Amino acid sequence: MFFWFTFALIFMPAIELYLLFKIGGEIGAGNTFLIIIITGILGAYLARLNGLSVLAKIQTEMAEGKMPGKQIIHAFLIFGGG
Repeated sequence: MFFWFTFALIFMPAIELYLLFKIGGEIGAGNTFLIIIITGILGAYLARLNGLSVLAKIQTEMAEGKMPGKQIIHAFLIFGGG
């Protein structure tokens, strides 16, 4: 488990930066910047859609008198990923 945690926190960002510079060198800085902006907007839009969906589920479960523990965890993960 420690290996995957280390891999996720150290090596994945390093690989991402390497690929960013490598691809940026091939397609140019302007195109790379445009791709980063577009994927950021798309990611924010998807996080908003999923967040609103989870919020509706939380409200439904609370109206039914249930504790929405699982949905709250999903909301935190969506927030962190966004």
